[in-house]
Amino acid sequence: MKKISKFLAVFLCAVTLFMMCGFSSYAIYPSNPLGFRGEASAYSIKLLWDVPNENYLYKLYQKTDGKWVEIYGGRWSGYVVKNLEPDTTYTFGIRASYFGVNNSLNPEYKTIKVKTLPEVVVPKQIIENKNHTGVDVAGTIKLEWDEIRNADGYRVYQKVNNKWKFIKNVNDNYCEINGLTANTWYEFAVKHFYIKDGKKVNAKLYGTIRTRTFDMKSMSHVRCENLDDTGFTLTWEKVSGATGYRIFKKTDGGSWQRVTTVGKNTLRYNVNFREASNTSYIVRAYAKTGYSGIKWTNYSNTVKIPAYELNFEKMSVLTAEDINESTLTLKWDAVDGARGYRIFKKEAGGSWKRVTTVGKDVNSYTVDRNPGVKTYYTVRAYTRTSEGIKWSKYSNYLKA
Repeated sequence: MKKISKFLAVFLCAVTLFMMCGFSSYAIYPSNPLGFRGEASAYSIKLLWDVPNENYLYKLYQKTDGKWVEIYGGRWSGYVVKNLEPDTTYTFGIRASYFGVNNSLNPEYKTIKVKTLPEVVVPKQIIENKNHTGVDVAGTIKLEWDEIRNADGYRVYQKVNNKWKFIKNVNDNYCEINGLTANTWYEFAVKHFYIKDGKKVNAKLYGTIRTRTFDMKSMSHVRCENLDDTGFTLTWEKVSGATGYRIFKKTDGGSWQRVTTVGKNTLRYNVNFREASNTSYIVRAYAKTGYSGIKWTNYSNTVKIPAYELNFEKMSVLTAEDINESTLTLKWDAVDGARGYRIFKKEAGGSWKRVTTVGKDVNSYTVDRNPGVKTYYTVRAYTRTSEGIKWSKYSNYLKA
């Protein structure tokens, strides 16, 4: 009986140990990542995957001649495979392991197949004056593109009557097309070619661009009109091909700052205040290109607006006329530079309250009167500046 019990104990221990070892060997392998995917270009593939746990390590493989070749190992969730052939399918695999745990690499591969893109020219228009210093030549478009690996040259086409018309062959990755009409939209295509066995072999695919010419050689002359104490107007002539206009200003000793941008049909800008120091304004036209970038003209002439000293140290004397039982008229002298006047009143024992605001050409105002209530009146002038409303001091207090 003792022998049987001893045998059973040994047997159970062996089974338990086997189960523990078996379970342990299964549990040490982490799951391979989800979302294993590739983003292809013509010469490279960016491999990406989701990271469920920051304590995982990953080994990335590429299948070469039927065998897995490790190309990356680490904790990042992405890797770019470079120097690939265009229009070619590649097979990749990935395996996960626990960081710092030996022999935990998942024996299974998660695999994907990714095909690189065919070689294709992607033309874009050269923006020669991207630093706002140059001016394009009307009737000319300059195209450029990234070089195609091992290409022997490029063929440039223009769409005419909805058909592609061959223009020229070029050996460089840029081309200038002349003799076009200013301020007109055009569509071009570029494809590369190879010389194989002495013959020209054209690529099957080509890249296209729709863009336009310009005729913005200079900004028109800017003038100042209706200059007075309260403001002025900038005006200019229409610039052919412009999408809009941008206005800048600076005060003496300062730097140029953008004021606003207006549309192509706006040829004037009203400034409804005068600065207390000399201020200069300039304008330039721009045109949107239909691709990333903006074309600019040169700057216009500089319009200098002389400083206007606001005489707001004190308000003129407030007087009362035409006093009767029910009304009285408040009067004051005009204040240089004022845009208007605000009238206040206060009853004995009360606080000041606004009565009304009148325009710059108004120098009197009739108020209702209650002879039984002692009432005080005062007036102050105001104007508008770039920093906001500027007020004069209050006038004298008039009791009526």
